Formats: sequence, C-alpha cells, structure tokens
Amino acid sequence: MMIWLILAAVVVLLVGPRLLAERAARRSVTPELDDADGNRKLVALVHGAGGAKRCRPLVAAIRREYEDRDVVLLEYPPVYSNADPVAVAGNINREIERLTRARGYDDIVLVGSSMGALLARKAYLLGVRDAGSTWTSDVDRIVLLAGMNRGLDITGHRPSDMSRTRQLVLWFALWAGQVLRVGELGRAMEAGTPFVADLRMEWVEQFSGVGKRVEVVQLHGDIDDLVTAEDNRDLEAAGRGKFVWMLVRGTNHSQMVDLSQPELGSYREAKILRAIGYDLADLQPENEVLPAPIDRAVRHVVFVVHGIRDLGEWSSRFETALSERYYQQLNRQGKLAIVSSRYGYFGMGPFLLPFRRDKYVRWLMDEITEARARYPSAERFDFIGHSNGTYLLAKALREYESLEMDRLVFAGSVVPRDYPWRKVRNRFTMARNYTASADWVVALFPRFFELPVVRRLGNDLGSAGFNGFRKPPPTVVNVGPIAGAHSAFLHHVDSAVDYLLPLPGVGPGTPPTVGTSPWLKFVSDYLCWAVWLLIGAVLILVGLYLVGSARQLYLLVAAAYVAFLVWLLHKI
Repeated sequence: MMIWLILAAVVVLLVGPRLLAERAARRSVTPELDDADGNRKLVALVHGAGGAKRCRPLVAAIRREYEDRDVVLLEYPPVYSNADPVAVAGNINREIERLTRARGYDDIVLVGSSMGALLARKAYLLGVRDAGSTWTSDVDRIVLLAGMNRGLDITGHRPSDMSRTRQLVLWFALWAGQVLRVGELGRAMEAGTPFVADLRMEWVEQFSGVGKRVEVVQLHGDIDDLVTAEDNRDLEAAGRGKFVWMLVRGTNHSQMVDLSQPELGSYREAKILRAIGYDLADLQPENEVLPAPIDRAVRHVVFVVHGIRDLGEWSSRFETALSERYYQQLNRQGKLAIVSSRYGYFGMGPFLLPFRRDKYVRWLMDEITEARARYPSAERFDFIGHSNGTYLLAKALREYESLEMDRLVFAGSVVPRDYPWRKVRNRFTMARNYTASADWVVALFPRFFELPVVRRLGNDLGSAGFNGFRKPPPTVVNVGPIAGAHSAFLHHVDSAVDYLLPLPGVGPGTPPTVGTSPWLKFVSDYLCWAVWLLIGAVLILVGLYLVGSARQLYLLVAAAYVAFLVWLLHKI
C-alpha cells in the first residue's frame, strides 16, 4: 500500500504542476479599464511577474494625476504558466488595438513593469508590423519600470546587489521549472533566450532607420537586484536623443511599483508620474549617465569565440591582424570592433551535455545583441569560431530568426557534417570551414554522436572539423585538411584575415593542404565507438579495483572515485 502511495505522490508531483501550468497558459489577456467619458488619451500598463494586483495602486495614482487619461491594466497569464510570450504579446497588441478603435484614443503611453517591459515592447513591435493594427502610430512614449530589457541573468551578469540567497532561489526556481516542464513564460525571460534576443535585435533594427522614433523612459532602482544599469544599451541605441534613464534611489527591483512605503513610496510615485506625463525636455535634466557608451562610428564588427578546454588567449592574434588590415584599406568607412567574447574554461564533461552547451548558446546571443545595441550603425557582422564556438553559432542560427551574419569562419568544428545549411541560408552570406588532418579530438569524440544509433539520443555534435561538411551549399566551403591537430587553424590567422578582409583585386587565399591521417580516418569512420568503449571499460575496471581493495570503506571509496571522475571531466 505504501509503495502505491509513494508512486501516486510522484505522479502528482511530476504531472500536477504541468497541468496547472498548461491550464494557466490558456488564460487570455484581460484588460481592467474603468468607464471614462470623452477621454482621448490612454495609459496602457503591462504588469510584472508579481501580477496585476501589485500595480493597482499605481493605476489609481495615474488616474488621480491625469484625469484626462484613461488607464488600462492588462493582465496576462501568470509567470508559472506555459504561455508562449510571443502569443501573450500578440494578445496585448490586439487588446490595445480593440480599445483604441472602440474609444478613439489618439494619444497612448505604453508602460511596462519588470518582465512586462519585454512583453510591452514586443506588443509594440507586433503592432508596428501588423498591417491591420493602428494603435502604435498613436504611441509617443514607452515607460519601462525596472524593465528587464536584457532578460534575467543570474550567472554571467549577476547584479552586484543580488544576494547569494536570492541567486540560489532563482536558480532553483528555473531548474525546477525545467525539470517539471512548467513556467515556460517566466523562463523565456532569461537573457539570451530566443524571445529576448530576437526582441532586442528587432528593436534596434526598427529604430535604426529614419522613421518615427518613440520616446523611451527607463526607471531603474539604484539597488536593483535583478536588472543592471548596463541592460539598456538597445534602448539607448534605438532612442538617439529620445531616451531618458532615470535613477530611482532607495529602490530594489520589486519595490519599483511599491507606493506604500513612507516617503519612498511618494518619491517613486512622483518619478513614475513625471515619466508618464512630462515633456521629454523636462525629463532630460534627470537623465543619468549610463556606464556603457554607444559607439556609432563602428561599421564592422568581428566576433571571435573560443572553444572547450580553452580561454581564448589566441584571440589577440586576430585582433592585431584584423585591425592592421582594416585600417590599411583606403575605402574603409568608420571603425572596426573586435568582440572577443569569453565564457571561461569549459571542460570535456560539461561539453558533452546538451543542456550545458545550450546555456552558452544563450550567452552568445546575449553577447551578440549587446554588440548590436552598442554599435547600432554597424553594417557588417562576421564571426570566427573555434571548436565549441562553432557549435554555439550554428545552434543559434537554427534557433534565432533575428540572427544575421555576413562571413563565418569555422575551425575545429564540432558541428555535424550534415548540418542543414540550406535552412539557414538567409542568415549569413558565406562560410569557410577549416578541417585539420590530425584533429583526433573531433575525429574520435564528437564523431561518435553522428553514428546512426547514437544520433537518436539527440546530442547534436559532429565531426565537420575533421571530415568537413557533407554536400554543403555553394556559400559554404570546406578548406583543408591543413596540417595539424585541433588547434592547427591558429597557425593560419592570415588566411582568415584574407577571407574576411580581402585585399583589392586579390581573392581570399587558402592555406596549404595535406592528406588526412589514414589511420585516424579509419578509426573515426569505423571504430570511434570502440574508443569510447575502451575508455569506459578502463574507468570501470579501475573503480572496481579501488572499491574491491577498500573492504569496509568501499562506499566511501566509491563516492570519492565518482567525485574524482566528475572533477576530471570538468578539467580535461
């Protein structure tokens, strides 16, 4: 009987939250709007993760201050639901459009709080690009209250005011949501996810032209423990004179819409009300200096991303060579920026786990969106990737519709040979893949995951850095094999520079090629599984010997041996 109760409890624990999350996702966007006669102005407020209830005091304050404005509070599915954020933003877009048509609003201020800032901005972009939508033409200002413009990041760019306890709680919530398959709406707000990265790049693209620019006012707490001051680059880049960043002192992230505190509550209320209704010229004196400047002189950006078991020290070679070549060109325009992003040492063990690699795909997209925001006038984006760096970009090209690159350089690639280049052909101009004659790392380890039986596990690694891509389109060229092992490409920096920045009248050169190591080719094609089997057998035999020799302490020795293997996989 007890066993059945335990099994039932496990089923409820695993299935119950998912059912609740799916049910919550079906909730539609619900507008809360008091009847008001004759008002032609509207404030549309999208709440944060705390729900609509926390924003109702703010709604009342806006109504008291601006009697000529209607205020609508748009309530959407809860953060723990599995709602699609793009669908939620689409529903917000349609609700504001319906209200605008029904009541004839011709002056709209869009307000977003916390994650609601992301949804509000996405709703605005959907409205701009929807031929049947007209409300966005009446929006002159968007106000973001502690807006999570870069998304939630509790690792790479953790705010200095975030306590370790809060970081642990957030990490556990995100991990539990992934395990239980709930909270897809909330997890979509992480930095670098497709929703956040696509939104940020679309935003810069939308306002980089000569069309209408909407005023944007961001209010940021000086002790915000979720959002950093650097999270506004895309807003400033798109604003170009119509962006104001207002610091709200004595305020953390959740307190931004808390108007109940003595003194601080009225102080926050006054700041928010000014942000909504004052002329931008009157708000400019409150604009505080952002820590990261926007460089509009940059016209060409090159990303250099390292691989596993590597800290990317070699990127300095490319910076020197690319800079020398770029500034030798007589017809150059603007500046060149080298973005040598680093994600730290990444061992073989974590690299073999798809969810660990996916974490760095989001990291890369966050870096790319930051660069696009920091260099809004850039016209060309190139990429040089080695080993895991190639995987990160290849995965991003498949998952992020807004990602566009010009020339790509892959070396030591761990991307599958049959990567679907034709499906992403509109997201890059051309690519060059360097293969190495004796790259045993790629030939033996990622190659294993291309075997038909193993491929069913869904671990999308491959041996393109050794075997080359199979039947690539004309825009993708395999180069080599060049002599050397996994790092052979690093001895051919000039070849990559010639490819990215060819000299006038001279085509991109190729390095000398050699034959592939025949024995390594044979093992790679037919016996790579045996290498894995041999390594596994050795580790098991050593473990059995140690445990068998320990006698009474065998459990302790077994635990220590497993811990050692985990540590070793992280280090090699």
